[in-house]
Formats: sequence, structure tokens, C-alpha cells
Amino acid sequence: MMATKMDEDFAEEWYEKIVEKKVNTLSDLVESLSEEILSIDIQERVHGLDKIFSVVKRFDKNFLTEGEVGLLLEFFIAKINDFALEKSCAIEGTRYVLYNNENIPKNCEKEIFQGIFKDANVQSWRVSDRGYLFDIFSFLIQTEERINNLKVLESDVVLAFVTAATGEKDPRLLMKVFKIFLQVVKYFSLGHFVEDMFDVVACYYPVEYTPPDNDTFNITREMLSVACEKCLLSTKSFTSYCHTLIQDRLTESDEDNPLEGKLYDCLFLKKAIGAFGIAGSAPYVKDYFTAFRGIILNPTLKKCQHSIPQEIREVVQFIIGELLNEKERGRSLIKTIIDELLENAEPFIVQAEMGLCARTLDFVYSAYEVLKDEEIKKKALYWIGILLEGKTLQSKENHKEIIEESLPFSRKFLSLSTTFGKEVDTLLKQLEDLEEKFGDIVFEYECCIESLLLKNGSERCYKKFLHSGIENIVQKEYNIDHSFFKLCHEISQKYPQLLVDELSKQDEAFITNPYVLNIFTSALIDQNTWNRMEKFIFKSINANGFNDKVSEILIHFSKTVDSLILEEFIYMIIKKYNELVIHDNIHHSRVVAEVGLHLNEKEHNEIVTTCLAIVEGNSDNELGEVVFKTKEDIQNLLYIVFPLLVQSKILTYSDVNIIALSLNRDFEKRIIYGAYISHSSDPKSIDVLEDDKDMEDLETRVHLIKILSLKNHPDYLKYIHDIFDDINKERIQETDHEIVIKLFDFEGLYNDPILCNYSHSILWRQRYFCKFVEIFMEHYLFTVTYSLYFALLQPMLSFAATISIPMNVELLSLLPVIVDALMQVTEIKTETDHHAVLSLLNGLNQLLPMAPLAEVEQKTIDNVIIKLLDFIQDTSKPLITLQSLVVLETLTKVSVPERIVIFYTRVVNALSVASKCPKRAIRIAGAKVRNQWEILL
Repeated sequence: MMATKMDEDFAEEWYEKIVEKKVNTLSDLVESLSEEILSIDIQERVHGLDKIFSVVKRFDKNFLTEGEVGLLLEFFIAKINDFALEKSCAIEGTRYVLYNNENIPKNCEKEIFQGIFKDANVQSWRVSDRGYLFDIFSFLIQTEERINNLKVLESDVVLAFVTAATGEKDPRLLMKVFKIFLQVVKYFSLGHFVEDMFDVVACYYPVEYTPPDNDTFNITREMLSVACEKCLLSTKSFTSYCHTLIQDRLTESDEDNPLEGKLYDCLFLKKAIGAFGIAGSAPYVKDYFTAFRGIILNPTLKKCQHSIPQEIREVVQFIIGELLNEKERGRSLIKTIIDELLENAEPFIVQAEMGLCARTLDFVYSAYEVLKDEEIKKKALYWIGILLEGKTLQSKENHKEIIEESLPFSRKFLSLSTTFGKEVDTLLKQLEDLEEKFGDIVFEYECCIESLLLKNGSERCYKKFLHSGIENIVQKEYNIDHSFFKLCHEISQKYPQLLVDELSKQDEAFITNPYVLNIFTSALIDQNTWNRMEKFIFKSINANGFNDKVSEILIHFSKTVDSLILEEFIYMIIKKYNELVIHDNIHHSRVVAEVGLHLNEKEHNEIVTTCLAIVEGNSDNELGEVVFKTKEDIQNLLYIVFPLLVQSKILTYSDVNIIALSLNRDFEKRIIYGAYISHSSDPKSIDVLEDDKDMEDLETRVHLIKILSLKNHPDYLKYIHDIFDDINKERIQETDHEIVIKLFDFEGLYNDPILCNYSHSILWRQRYFCKFVEIFMEHYLFTVTYSLYFALLQPMLSFAATISIPMNVELLSLLPVIVDALMQVTEIKTETDHHAVLSLLNGLNQLLPMAPLAEVEQKTIDNVIIKLLDFIQDTSKPLITLQSLVVLETLTKVSVPERIVIFYTRVVNALSVASKCPKRAIRIAGAKVRNQWEILL
């Protein structure tokens, strides 16, 4: 009840009498209201109680004596049952007295409990009173002393909680219920109420709460789920009930509990076994494996066609791991489970055309990963052999598909084994029999298996497979991850000279084929193998330059070999620079940058220091037998190692100036100065650019902004403002748009902060985008030349898509800019106009799914649709028509129907025009949009 001015005056008057003047007592207050409190009119009684409460709330925590607090509690508690169904403050008053007074009577818990909870029909109370009641319950079990005082009523306490909490639906109160539940379970014996207590929370599992759009509770589904599951696992007394709950859910129909729910249950099962212990859970384990099998072997399961769901893998392996810790008893149960698993799995594997072969093999493999039992491996290889031979196939046309499904498991099972007996010989013989018909597939797995055997000292046919690979690599063009290269690696590890001898027999055309380079790099193990392979590697690079294939192989190799080998590789390139620079197709920089990224700091610094000494003339200008005599030699050296210099954090201001003087290309000077600024801890390092007037061009300014933003330098915002000032003053022209859009180019060589080792903070993307959009909008409002602003939109949106955190506010502010840009399009005459409109449409299509459309003005959405319909009907520009249809499709998907359905007739008319377009893609796109709009109605 809302307090009136008269009530407030009453409270103030009595507070003054009792506290300040001390002419009356609390008893006098109650006596003065006796007529109202004892009235036959319940509303008068409620009003009298409110008046007393309004006075009590004004007292300090230590004002009332212990006796007065006791009397006040008796008074409020006595009124609870009288007023529970009315809007009185009886329960609130009780809670207030307990939580806001220091002099609580000793040993009063029993009387309070019996007075409030004995017959309370709590769920019929209003939400606020239920909340106060749960707070009182929490108070009574808040300390060890209070809990001990209630122990005499142990069963009554448990029953009272069950009665009070059963059926609670309010998410705020559920959090309180779960908290009290854990306290009750911890400190009170549940006795005959174990199942009742379990049922109190089991009915909420799994929590299916979605906060409303206008949520102010700040309670999430995750919070409720965590609390609920803690309760379910809070005592071993719940073991049987919890396992029954999980088993029932795992065996329910897909309609009652779909796959996602069962996989969630698997994760909860893992927690349950962890909480209750495997000993208590063991009686249920066999049934769980039956349930897992039922899920995995369900033909309607579309997820994970060739593997089991990760959630099932986790719980299977957890159960087996826990059973292994149980020694003999656990191993006995494991044997029973595995025997049943193998027996039940066999039909689904060998009858592969059922479509469950790979998934069932993976189920068996999930157990083998933990047990590494040889009998399981042999059984699996036996099944795979049957599939390879195709004995059980109804249609031979399926043979290739079955081989492709089953062979990966031969590698998986063998990779965890340490013994290789007759079963491996049988498998290799079966593969050999298939070489003629399925050569490429079979050869890859022959190499894979042989590499595993070599690694474990049990090689069989490695020479045969090596010869076959060398014979076919040029024609077959093996991809970079082909198992043949793993075989070459293992041969190099064990028999390095054999590989060299075989390669030495090949002609120059073979050695210089770019696909063969991967043999050389795969063979690199240590300094010895580098010495053997260096000549082959150089021949390949010298013949092909750093073309796409060579670069791909070298970048892959940079991520796998030891840093000392990478250092040798860089020195090889430096020493051979005079031979390499004569090629026009030397695009080595990306490769050198990737190698530098994977070099240890020690080796990286050694290379940079050596090169600096040569450039600065502080050495004999020699590197081994190589002498750098002329300025051109120095420039060629810098050309080779430039990416390493950019990555280096040891360059001084003097080093950078000397390097810049030796460089013959302006963009390299810009990059090296930018790298120095990035790595420097001195905020004034930026002055190195201002000292050089040649470096004040637009490209330098753009690059500097990016460098400074990455490290959150205080000046980068000023430089962005300066760019937009110059755009608005037309110092930066429309023809500069290709440079301006580089403000959002953080990919590739010299832009990627990771590849260049630029200093950067963790949240640089979010920070840069937020600040940039803010400045962009600030200047956009005052510009008269929009073209450069519009040109920036698509790169900005593409950049926003790379940020993991939604940039809703910033994206929403950009939407009117895109709409403005589109609304200004009247004619599309030139190729530039055409490209600009496509860019805007692409940008709008990116933005729509990301921006919160609920906050977009209706006029903006109306303008977008109107303009899109104009473009759709003008089919003379088919690319623009097609992209407009794509955007309209996206807008239809993300909009609330009520906001766009008004355009139904106009949309249908425009689509009718598009349907007559001779371009098939436009007709198909138009039909898709038409279907969407029909559904809207």
C-alpha cells in the first residue's frame, strides 16, 4: 500500500515521541492503534499494521532492546496468517526486523520457524511475500548457532522447505530457493524426504528460461542452470534419483527430448558421476552405454555423420577413465561393457550400406582412445579389412565410398598402438590388392600406415611407397598434407641418406618441380638433414621463384620445423641473393615474414644484428663466402630481409635512419619508420616522420594512423580528425579513395599486426572501430562532399564483421549514412557510379543482420525499401538489380513483419518486373523474395 502524506506525518510524530523525546514506548504505539488492529474490517487492520511498520523502519539498528525486538517479532508473526492473502506488511515486517536489528533474541529460531512455516501455504502468497519468506528461511539457517537451534526440528525444517519451495516459478525466487536448498542439504538430515527434496529441483532440469526483452531481473538461463545442477548433485543421497532422471531423458523419444537435449544430458551425466563417484554410479553404467548406442545408431541422426557427437565422446571416456581407477572391480565392468559394445557394433560396421559404419567405428574408437586395448584394435582392423574387401556390400558401386569412410580409422587405431603384428600385414595386403582400382585413396593410407610403423620401429614397405611417391608426385600433384610427405619425414628421421640417394637419381625437371619441394622440406629434422637438403631446396626456389605453390610449401614448413633450421633457411636466401634477385617472380616477402614470425627471438635478433652490421659498415661486409661490395648489394640484402627488420624490436632510431637511406623505394621507408614507431616505448618516436618532409603524403598518414591505433597511442585520434578535416576541405580528393579505404586494411604483408609483430593491445579492433565511427559521424554531419565517406562504408562494415563483440551502437549510427548515400543515387552513368552503388548495397547487406533494427526509425526502413524497389525494377543494370534483391531478402529476414508489410503490393509489382528479366539469376532471386513476402501475410 502506498504511504500517504498523513501516514508519513504519523510515522514522523511517533518517531519523535519514542526516539527523540522518549515520552512514549513501542508498546504505547501498538496500544494507540489497538482499535484499528483489532477491527473487524480487514483493510483497517492492514492499515494499522502499515502504520506500525512505517514507524519501526525509522529506528536505528541498535535502538530496540532484545525484549522489544522479541515482542515486535511475535506481533508481526502473529499477523502473518491473518493477512497472508491480503496486501499487508506482516511478512515484510518480520523480515525487516530480523535483518535490520542487532539485538535479536537468543535462541528464538525455533519459535520463529514454528510461528511462520508450520502451516504456511506459501505458493498462494504474492511474489514479494514469497521472497520475504525465503529471506527469513535463509536468516534462520545463516549461522552454525542458528542451525543447531533448529536441529531439534530437523524433519520439520526439511518438510517446511519442500512445502514452501515446491512449484516456485519466479526466476528471482528460484535463485533464493536453490541457495537455501544447498544449505538445507548440507546441514540437515533429509530422512524420509530425500526423494521429495530431489523433486523440488528436478522439475526444473533442464532449465528452459528465456529472459523477456524488457528483462530487469538480470537473471540468465545459465545462472539458473548452474544453481539447479548444483542442487541435484549436492548429496550422494540423490545418486539413484539423479541417475534415473538422466537415464529417462536419454531414452526418451526424439520428440520428447531431441538430440540437443540428450547431448546436454551427457555433459550433466559427466558432472553427476564426478559428484557421486564411480562406485555409486557403477550400477547404471551398462544402461548408459546402451543409451549412448541408441543415440549414435539412430538412423535419423543427421549431426556428425562420420563421427560421434563430442559430448558422448567426453562422457564415454570419462566413465572408462573413472572405472580404470577402480582397479579390478572397474576393469571387470569395463570388460563387460566393451564385450557388449563390440558385439552390438559389428552388424552396423560390416553392413556399411546402412550408413552407420563410420559413426559406429568412432564409438568403438572413443573407448579405445582411453583403454588402448590390443583386442579392440585387432577387432576394428578386422572389420575394416572386411569393408576393404567389400564382402558384405550389396552394391559394388558403394565400394569406394565405404573405403573412404573406413580407412581413416585404420590410421586412428594404429596411431595409438605400440605393437604391430599380423593384423597390420593383413591390412597392408588388403590395401595392395586395391591399388589398381583405388590407387590414389589407397596410396595415401599406405603411406600413412607405413609412416606410423617407421615411427615405432616396425617398418614394412617404406622403400616401395617412397619409389611410388617419387614416381607419381609430379603427375598427381599431391596436396601439402598428403601422407606421402609424412612418410618422407619418417624416412629422413631414420634413413636420411636413403632419401638423398633416391632424390639424386632424379633429373633436373623433377628436382625443380614445385610440388617436389615438399619432399625436401618434409625431410628437415635437424642440422644434418638441412645440410643434405639445402641444395635441393635452393634449386627449387631458384627455378620457380617464390611462386604460389613454393610459397605455400615454405609457409607450411615455417610452422613445423625447428627455429635453428629456419635461421639456416634465411641465411641461405641471403647468401644466394645475387642469384635470386635476377628473377622477376621473386615474391619472397610473405615467406620471409612467416619464417620470421616462427623464429625464436634469439635467432631473429642474430639475423637482424648481422644484417645491420653489414648495412652500417661495421663488419667486413661478409657473410661466410658472400661479400656485399656495392650500394646495390646492400639494397638487395635489405630487399631479402626487410620483413625481418619490420618485425624486429631491437632497431634503434639510428639503425632505422641508416636503413631508410639505403632503401630505394618510398613505401619501404614508410613501413620501416612505422615499424620503429610501433615497437618504440617513447611517445615522441612519432617525430621521426615529421622530420622527413617526403614522408608527409596521404599514404604515410593512413599507415601512421593504423600503427598508432594498434598500440593506442594518444595521437591517433587527432590524425583521424585531420584526415576528415582535409576531406571536408577538399584537400583530399575523390581520386584518393583507394588510399583512404586503406584505413581499414589490416590484412596481409605490412598491415597484419601479427605478421609484422606490431605492438597491439588485445581489444584494438573494438577500440579502433568505435572511435573511428564516432569521428566519422562527427565530420559527416558537416561535409558537402560525401563520396569519400560513402567509399569508406563497405571496408568499415567488413572490418566490423571481424570483431567478435557486436558493435550494435556503432552499426546503428552508420545505417542512416548508407541510406543517405543510396537516396542520393539518381543516375548510374559511369563505371565508378556502378561500383559505388554495388559497394553501398554490399555494405547494407552486411549491416542489416548486425544492427539492432528495433531501434531504427521507420522512415529509414521505408526509404531503404523504396530505393531497393527502384533498383529492382531497372533491370538494365543486372548486377545492381541482383544485389538489391539479395538486400531485400536479408531485410525481410531480419525485420519485424508489421514494419514492412505495408509495402506488400509495391514489392510484388517490382518483383513482377524482375521476373521478366532474361537473366536467370535475377528471376531465381526474385522468386525467393516473393516466397518470403507471401509468408509475411
